[in-house]
Parts: sequence; structure tokens; C-alpha cells
Amino acid sequence: MPPTLSKPVDQFELNKLMRARAEALTSKFKELGIPLQCLYTSWEDAMRAFGCSHGPNITDVGLVFRNQAGREGSAETFGFKIRSANFNEIILEIDARIFNIVVCDPDAQKPRLVTLAFALENAGKLFKHCGLPEDCNLYCPELDNGKVKLGLDIIYAPQGEKKEGEEFAQKEFSMTGYSYQGRDGNARNITLWAHPQGTACADDGNGKQYLRPQVYDEAKKELSSFWVEGEDTGKSVKDMHTETQAESQAAADRGKGTAVRTGMNNWDRLPNIFHSIQIPRVQDRPAPVRQPISAPVSYASTAAQWNNAIPAAKKAKGIGGSPLAAPFNEGEDGEDGEDGGGNITYRSLAAPAPPSAVTSARLSRGSYAGVDPGVKSKTVVRAKEPIRIQSTLVFMLSSEEPPETAAVKDTWAVVQRMVKLAGEAKELMDPDAGLTTGKPLTEEDAMDIADKQKEHPAPPQVPDMPTAPIVGMVTDELVAVA
Repeated sequence: MPPTLSKPVDQFELNKLMRARAEALTSKFKELGIPLQCLYTSWEDAMRAFGCSHGPNITDVGLVFRNQAGREGSAETFGFKIRSANFNEIILEIDARIFNIVVCDPDAQKPRLVTLAFALENAGKLFKHCGLPEDCNLYCPELDNGKVKLGLDIIYAPQGEKKEGEEFAQKEFSMTGYSYQGRDGNARNITLWAHPQGTACADDGNGKQYLRPQVYDEAKKELSSFWVEGEDTGKSVKDMHTETQAESQAAADRGKGTAVRTGMNNWDRLPNIFHSIQIPRVQDRPAPVRQPISAPVSYASTAAQWNNAIPAAKKAKGIGGSPLAAPFNEGEDGEDGEDGGGNITYRSLAAPAPPSAVTSARLSRGSYAGVDPGVKSKTVVRAKEPIRIQSTLVFMLSSEEPPETAAVKDTWAVVQRMVKLAGEAKELMDPDAGLTTGKPLTEEDAMDIADKQKEHPAPPQVPDMPTAPIVGMVTDELVAVA
């Protein structure tokens, strides 16, 4: 039998299982004509160079899940995000004055809704406890009022386990980022990580950075990081926007995140969305003068599928014998999941397990993850470059099988609707879209990228500590509009 997340398995098996799931899910997208892919690394940059995976401000963004308590081996399992293609992603241009995020006091109390423009203009006041200079203003009206780049993606997370005394199953995860241009104290970006309970602030630097919720302890003068907790709401994809005020209040009383209308003004109130906001910083070294060595590439058009209705799904094929049936096969070497050459294969079952049901998550601060470095750069000046936002919807899977077809189509319909409400979907590599503002990659750029420093080791495991409780809950009323 294939390894499962409900039994202790080693790190290799866990990562192998996730790869197989990604392959199965990607096959389902292709079968349904949905232009989404499962990506372990998302290339996030509003300044991408034509014809290249890198650009003048590229950040590799990934996902790790916290393994079950007591599991042997590493503390993390790699996950994947589901989004448009890295080489030719779908992007929208939006206005920071109509994009909303939740901010709170340094101790994570008094959550309230503000526009991104307001948060940028008042960044020093809102995030001084994270290390920003008190007079820091990250607002650039000529770019932020209509030229912010927005992408949407999805996470399908394992449902997780019910903790003792808890009503709902939970799974903890973290986003990670690696900036090829960032160095400790000389960051390329300031990142705001906005979630239903507030917004974290940090800069990039050497190695892998964790994008996590933060809480400042005034007595200790210490900024703490927390895992993100995805709690299963039990609501289907179609019903995820139906949280009542009573349900929100009950969640707030338990110290959990509530459904809030973050993102675009016309998006639904949701408990399962977060936003990673990449704000370019002027670095303390001059940009090198370089000769271009790249040229624009051709692109395959996919924007029509985002701007139009869901394409008619191909007639469903029989599950038996399909690679969607289950993620592993008994390979020629006798081990699940590999053939004789060590390649991932699939297990063909006459009576496959039923597909996984999909429900929405409730995002909250989870277990304590250690001291947060916050912003290490002493000077922070906004670079005259566009902001990049990646908005992510998180869903829970009831089993280890690929999700049911109807839920996949429902998820795609939700993403399409959110895209349409935000603006016109454009393709990154369409020369007429005007999205790719970065110059072609140069030989010296490539050398800089090749000089990638060693990633920081994973933080040591520490005992859990209580999360800061939420006082009240967020309303839809903006407290200030820039």
C-alpha cells in the first residue's frame, strides 16, 4: 500500500507523495481544460525579464506543511501552489486605493480594515515594531494608483488532525521566499503578509525567508513568528462566502481568524484568503550597467480562458486504470511509487478510493515558530518599481486522493469570478499588455543569480506557546481611506 499522512513515514516518502499528488491534479486540470498548474516554486516578480524565469526582482515562493506531532524526520513537508504558468502567468493591474488588508496593534489586538494605499503611506507607524523606521512611507502614487500587479492562486492542504479538545481538524503551514537579489541588511523587498488576523512585515535577505503571522511582546521587546493554521470550516467551495456574523464571533471568541472582505472591494467576505505583498526597496548599491543578452519569446494565449466562462469539460473517463485513481504504483523494484529507474508512477486500482471532498479553510495564527527577525535593513526607501501581490485561497482536502471533479470546477469558477471582479486578465509575456517592465536578462544578472547563497537551516523546534487572542472581530467598514 502507498504511504499515507496518517502513518509515520520518512521525509522522502512524504515528499514523494506530494509530487505524485501534484501530477495527478495537474492531469485533472488538463482533462477539464483549466489553465492551472501545480507549482512547488512560484516565480513572483512585477519586473520579470522577457524570456526568462528570472528578473531584476525575482523571488522564489514556496510552501511547507508542518508535519504531524511526533512524526520522525524533518519538521516540514513541501507543498505546491496551484496557479497559472510561471513562464506566462496571468496578471491583473489594480489600484492600491481599493485593495483592503487587515492591520492590528503590535500585540495583535484591535484588528481593522484599511486600504493598501493607507498602509503603505503609514507603514512606519503601523510596522515600527517590525523594524521599519517610524517615518517610513512606502506609497508611490504614480505606480500604486493603478499599476499594482495582482495574481491569484490556490492551496489544497491536507485536512489535518483534530487536536485534543478541538472541534475542527487543523493543518499548519508556512510560505517561504527566496530573493536572488536580497542580502541581510540590504533587502530587495519589504514584504507585507496580510491574513485575516492582521499583517506581518519583514524584509528579504540571505537564504530562505518564512512569511508568517507576527505578534510583538512589549515586555520582552520581541517579535514572534507563528505557523499559519488552516482550520477546516466544513463549508464547500460554493458556500465558503456564507459565514454569518455569529460564526465570525464564535471564531473570534476562540482566538481564530474571521471572514473579512480583504483584497478587492467587491470580493466576498472570506476566512480562507491571504495576500503576499512584495514592495520593492532601493538597495544600498548602484545598479550595474549591463548589455542585454535576451530577446522576447513567443507565448501561448491563455487569457481568454480566464476572461470567458468555464470551458466545456471533456467527457469524464472511467476512473479505473487512470493515473487519477491513486498516487502510487508498485514499481518493478518492489517499492511503492517507483519503477526500476526510480521514477514516480501510479497505482492502478480496480476499485479506487473515492475522490477527496474540498472545503474552505479558516486561517489563523497557529503554533509558536520562534523569534521573527522582522525588517533588518536600517534604511528603507521605496523603489520606483511596481508592487506585486499574490492572493491565495486555501482549501482543505478530506483524504489523500485527488479532489472530486465538481469541486475542482467550483474552485476554478471562484477564481475566474474573482479575476473578473478585479479587472482584465493579461498575459505576462504578451508584448501588448505592458506588464513586463523589466529589461532582458544580462550575463552579469545571470552571474549574480548563479551566486545563490546557502539557505538558512530550518529554525529549531521550540515548545508551543499560546497565540495572542483576538479582541472582537473585523468589520467591513474601513477605518481610513487614503
